[in-house]
Amino acid sequence: MKSTLSLAAVAMMLVTSQAWADTFPTGKSYYGSEVQSPNFRTIDLSQKKPININCGEIIQFSSNGKTFIWKADSIYHSEVPIAKFAPKGFDAQGRSMFVAPNEYEYGG
Repeated sequence: MKSTLSLAAVAMMLVTSQAWADTFPTGKSYYGSEVQSPNFRTIDLSQKKPININCGEIIQFSSNGKTFIWKADSIYHSEVPIAKFAPKGFDAQGRSMFVAPNEYEYGG
């Protein structure tokens, strides 16, 4: 009985920790994926303008001489801190992007 309760407690912790993760069980990000593409819009994070992006848009983020290209494919159409998906060592400068549904996601 005691081992059954312990097993149930471990299973509950695993489920709970997964609920707070920013990735699917496959390891893919909830917010999109890093891509290689010749077609992108560049956003310099030192410019303090709002960052409004449509879901599916490809963006090159630039900060302190470093860049990375990201396809915004968020399951949440809301504010997303760039630090949640930026490569290790990239200075996101505390900025967030605002992801809007693209024209095909509105339905109707």
